Amino acid sequence: MHADYSLLMSVALDDEATPDELLRLREHLRVCSACADVWERWQAVDRRLDAAPFVTPALTFTTNVMARIEAQSRKRRARWLGSGLFAAWLVGSLLGLAVIGALVYWGSQNPGQVSEVFFAALKGVGSATWILLAFLRLMGGVGAPTLAAGVGLLATLTCLLGMLWLQVVSRDHAPIAETVSAV
Repeated sequence: MHADYSLLMSVALDDEATPDELLRLREHLRVCSACADVWERWQAVDRRLDAAPFVTPALTFTTNVMARIEAQSRKRRARWLGSGLFAAWLVGSLLGLAVIGALVYWGSQNPGQVSEVFFAALKGVGSATWILLAFLRLMGGVGAPTLAAGVGLLATLTCLLGMLWLQVVSRDHAPIAETVSAV
């Protein structure tokens, strides 16, 4: 029953109570000392709030808040990128260790075939070297302008892929900044 009067007190403080509601509240407050104490405290708080000056935020408030949000967003992106690079390094290292472990295990199980595989790998490296040298001779015959254009194209594609990566990484944080700036 007191909850009804608490609601009625709130309505009365907002000056939205009807005369009948005000009369009902006054009658209850005469007989209920607990509600009368609450009513007195609420009225004191209401008077203090009415007497308090209206505070407006500084003109740079929104700019400062947005700058702080952007700084936190940059830190999160850097942390995410750093952890991604660390994870890639860790996976690559573990994969390399697994390959080395598998090769050592295979070598211990097949000691007679180790030298054959080693020499086959050396032949593969020799073939790769021959292909690389043929490619370099071909590039030398093409000329410096064509080679420079190829390198420039490769650098441009690398930059475009990097920008695409940064766009994908930062996409998660754009709605936050837009939401705050709309406020």
